[in-house]
Amino acid sequence: MGVVGLNGNGAGSSTVVAPLSNFVWDGEEFVIDGFGAVRPHSAIPANIRNQTYICDPEKKLAEEVPHWLCFTQRQADRLVPREKVNIFLVALWIAVPTKTNVRVRFEFQSDDAVPDVTCHHDRFHWTRGHPEDRAETAHLQQVSEYIPRLRRIYLANRRLRNALHLTFAGCISIHWQVAYICYSAAAEAILAYAKDRIGHRLSMAFACLTKRTKEDRDAAYREFLRLYYVRSDIMHGRAAQRSDYDTSQRELAKLTDVLRELWQAVLASPVAVEELERDDDYRREFLERLQEGYEGPRISTR
Repeated sequence: MGVVGLNGNGAGSSTVVAPLSNFVWDGEEFVIDGFGAVRPHSAIPANIRNQTYICDPEKKLAEEVPHWLCFTQRQADRLVPREKVNIFLVALWIAVPTKTNVRVRFEFQSDDAVPDVTCHHDRFHWTRGHPEDRAETAHLQQVSEYIPRLRRIYLANRRLRNALHLTFAGCISIHWQVAYICYSAAAEAILAYAKDRIGHRLSMAFACLTKRTKEDRDAAYREFLRLYYVRSDIMHGRAAQRSDYDTSQRELAKLTDVLRELWQAVLASPVAVEELERDDDYRREFLERLQEGYEGPRISTR
């Protein structure tokens, strides 16, 4: 699929456009094959850019936001517009954590039609001090690779879809503890295959999926296990005593990067996706093959 057409969509189809708030990119247009495109403000029909039929905040967005997400919606599509927008946002988050979010979307049949307006309530939030200021074209190239793989995971409705749901829930949470639990649960949904020694098993799997050398794996193991203990503090009420908000935000930012790195490693490997979607026995065999020859560092348990 090339650039999304805005001059007629054919029977049974419509065009969806959504202003990308806080999306900073130096390019003009980026086509995501088989999905849609990021297009400049000037490419959006004037009846949306100059509309008078929505409230002032959304009107301001439509007038000022420089880049829009655009795609064609067909009756046969298995994803609805909200799901497509959210998959784009998750893919962008995996590639680079920014402040990008979508607050409203428009759907119309032709350039001169009055579009349907829908508030997008699943708004992404960011961790203070963590997001990057801008996206680069290289990040959008990653997004174009991630979207079809995330779409397949979502539609397959198997084990990794749960991890995707939990990742998304963390992205839209405004409370750091909720986001932390969702992100750690998402990592567990990707990596777990047994209940015993869960912290060790998750740390081993993460280290060997994302790193290659002994030194890098040891560092990844230690950091994952440390962050997993913060999850335990939250689950058992110990984190409620924390008074240092900045420290909590830093911990959340570190876990965010761990989960993003984990998704990057999984999405880069069709074999990993296939094996991690299977039952515990197959998942165990896959991860044990990956970990063969690696001994994790000795760490005292809490």
